Amino acid sequence: AVRDGVAEHTKIDFNVKIRELDGSWRHPLEGVIDRLLREEPSPLRRRLSTAIAWAGRANVQRRRDQAFLMKMVALEAATTRDQSGPGVTERLRRRVAQIVGGSAVQQVAISAQMAELYTLRSRIVHAGNGEALTDATMRDITRLVRVVIERLLTAEPFREMSTEQELESWFKEQP
Repeated sequence: AVRDGVAEHTKIDFNVKIRELDGSWRHPLEGVIDRLLREEPSPLRRRLSTAIAWAGRANVQRRRDQAFLMKMVALEAATTRDQSGPGVTERLRRRVAQIVGGSAVQQVAISAQMAELYTLRSRIVHAGNGEALTDATMRDITRLVRVVIERLLTAEPFREMSTEQELESWFKEQP
C-alpha cells in the first residue's frame, strides 16, 4: 500500500492455511514458511512472502498463461528489488542462475533457459500469444520458482539475511 507517496507494509491475505501435522515428517521448507506467515517479517522476508504469494496464486490458477505469468512475477519478486530501468531481463536471468547455482556450465544453461522463459513471458504480455506454453515449460518454471524460493529461505548464506541490501551485496560479489 502507498500512503503519501511512501510504501507501507500491509498484511497480505495469502489464502494459506497453516496446518498442524500429527508429528509425521515435514519438509524443512514448511516450517520456514509457517514461521514466515506467523511472524512479522524482515524487509527481505516480506519480499519473499510476496514471491510465495504469487507462486501460490499461480498454483491454483486454471489458465496456463496466467499461471506462467504469476510464476515469472514470483521469480522477479524474489530476486529483484523494486527498481526500474534497463537490464531487468539480464538481472533476472543472472540472479536466478546464481541462486540455483551449480557449475559455471550449469549456470549458463539456467541463464539461457531464463532468457527463453522471459521471451515467452514477453510474447504473452505484449501479444497475448501463449501458444508456445507446454507442459515441459510449466514444469521448468515451476521447478525454478520452487528452487529459488527454497534456497532463499533455507540455504546458506541466504537464511541468515534480513535486509534486501545483504542480498543485493551477495549478488554483486558473485562472479
